[in-house]
Amino acid sequence: MDGDTLMRQSCFKGFYEAACTFQENLVCVTKAQTEEAVFVELDQNDYCIKFETENRHDYEWSGLSFLEKNYFFKDVPGFVYKSFLDHLPIKGYKIDIFEIDTQNDLDFV
Repeated sequence: MDGDTLMRQSCFKGFYEAACTFQENLVCVTKAQTEEAVFVELDQNDYCIKFETENRHDYEWSGLSFLEKNYFFKDVPGFVYKSFLDHLPIKGYKIDIFEIDTQNDLDFV
């Protein structure tokens, strides 16, 4: 999780409990609202099936995730999310969170 992420304590508690309960990898998604979002396409069961920055979707990756360490030990240049694209689908967890990437995002909050 980045230091530029805002959420209610109850939201984090819900995510933590879900991560302990689901027994699978989780990626938190939130309604798309930031300027430099990594957009996420969800299937009908809330599994993340696509991550991209070019095409807008209803949800964006919040950066908060519960993933096995092997998702990040790949030599993938660029954005962090690209290191786990080979592992899709990944369970999505909807959360009320806001990541601040730009001055406009900060002004919005």
